[in-house]
Amino acid sequence: MDAKITKKRLSRMLSYDWIKILLTIAAAVFVWVLIFTMTATRITPAQQFTACNYLGNVTFMETKFFDLYNKAYRDGIYSYEVIETNYNDFASNAEYANTLMDARFGTSEGDFMFAPITPNPSSGKIKDEVTGEVSYKYTYAESALIGYWTYYYNLDPKSENGYFHQMEEYLNVYYNGDWTKKENVNKEKIEQDFRKRTKWDKRFKTDKQKKQGVKDDIARIESYRDALEKFYGYVNEGIVEFTKVSLKNIGSQKYSIEGVYYLNLCPSSDPQNRMKHLSEYVAYTHDVTEVNPETGEETVTKNVLTATDMQVCFLKMEDMTEGFQYENVLFINYLIENCLALNKTA
Repeated sequence: MDAKITKKRLSRMLSYDWIKILLTIAAAVFVWVLIFTMTATRITPAQQFTACNYLGNVTFMETKFFDLYNKAYRDGIYSYEVIETNYNDFASNAEYANTLMDARFGTSEGDFMFAPITPNPSSGKIKDEVTGEVSYKYTYAESALIGYWTYYYNLDPKSENGYFHQMEEYLNVYYNGDWTKKENVNKEKIEQDFRKRTKWDKRFKTDKQKKQGVKDDIARIESYRDALEKFYGYVNEGIVEFTKVSLKNIGSQKYSIEGVYYLNLCPSSDPQNRMKHLSEYVAYTHDVTEVNPETGEETVTKNVLTATDMQVCFLKMEDMTEGFQYENVLFINYLIENCLALNKTA
């Protein structure tokens, strides 16, 4: 049999089978891309820290918030796990905010979110049966909670299922049952759990990488303990306070949402107004009505910028690695510290 490849035979083959050849090449390229995509290392929810901004004229104050946000990363306030910081400013895209939130939260992107307690016009109006006064049904903070409560952590420290109670229990594992005692740290337990968790982690292959990883994880646990202690100090001093929400007969199913789902970062109840400089980083606008006591004449000043009673929630993402959701406390403390520092320089 003459199997010699000639120019004529090659030309004939190409003329009849060129479609098959192209399809084979395309299939090979597709398989190669698929393998690369499936085996590529992806950033995890624990490795990215994301600030979110809800509706209601809430605004990150130009470059000041982002300077502080980026400085926090440069200053190393987060644990070794965080390698990227992001932000989702839903207020800047109000028309598509709900679609964006569904997409971001659905892919486990988001750690905390600012929301104001100003009335939300889109929530509808209600009439007080006693006074006859008409007002909007919900605030923006309440509307956000109603729409996305499954992503909210309960922030009540007394609740067994709450964020801070869980943080205490997490720390107790590594502080021999009492996280309040700094000297109780159990470094052997931290190392044991770290090695177990990172057994197949490509970042910790060599002994040198593993030893450094253990040191970093011990530092992470210790920073969480210190941050929680400091945060509770801010709460006890009244610098920030928890906000209890009570919403009943919501929607067609008439369900209720009750609990502590927000932290008030600039309480109007604080007579010293120690967090007033929060408005230099994040704020919202509202209309202020002043009444002249002598004439009774009302004067309305529109779009007044303030951070008074600014609320922040902690977001619960399904794919978050257990234990790493407590990075929130590190940043909130950092934000509080910077606001308080401005009181001394003002």
